[in-house]
Amino acid sequence: MGYTMRSIAAAVGILALQSPVATAAVVFDQSIDLTVSAVSSDINFGGLAADDFQLQPGASTVSGIRWWGGYSNMPTGIDSFTIRIFADDAGVPAAGPLAEFDVGEASRVSTGLEAFGFDVYAYEASFGPVDLMANVTYWLSIVHDTSAGDIEFWYWSLDHAGSSQYLPLPDGPGWIEHDARLGFQLTNDAAAVPEPGTLALLGLGLAGIGFQRRRRRAI
Repeated sequence: MGYTMRSIAAAVGILALQSPVATAAVVFDQSIDLTVSAVSSDINFGGLAADDFQLQPGASTVSGIRWWGGYSNMPTGIDSFTIRIFADDAGVPAAGPLAEFDVGEASRVSTGLEAFGFDVYAYEASFGPVDLMANVTYWLSIVHDTSAGDIEFWYWSLDHAGSSQYLPLPDGPGWIEHDARLGFQLTNDAAAVPEPGTLALLGLGLAGIGFQRRRRRAI
């Protein structure tokens, strides 16, 4: 036929190199079991709340976030999310945020699950980047601006897995403890991991090139 091993290897190698890289590397993972939590009453009211995290060993940068939540009524307006990262102050969030980002309308995909009769969504947004230290406690907060349009309340999915979140005191600075774990992942876009399909294509391309070289030596 008109195709040689060299042309096939080259074509596959080029395809592998042109394939998009995978999702950003996860540097903190506090995913929750949505098949359990999302269909129970474990969804937090849409006000300010914070949960602690520590970057995994070797990680030092955060530039993205994934999380889960829903609405008391499905909005026709746009979302308006703010991400805040707090330093730790003797086991509670510090009074003011270490970093704050208005991410606006984050990516939103329905999980197909429900809580209180409304859909639970998976969200994703980029921000920063923020340079932090591994194995040091920080606090994350996600706030939704429900003052505009018809977005009545937004809720952050959580479960009761033994950790705690903190809510601000209603009369001013300070935090109070609430026994729950908020669901989120933190990512680093600069440390993206190749998709398995990309790695497979690249492997096929390199294997084809190696086969062609061995064949050439045998001639």
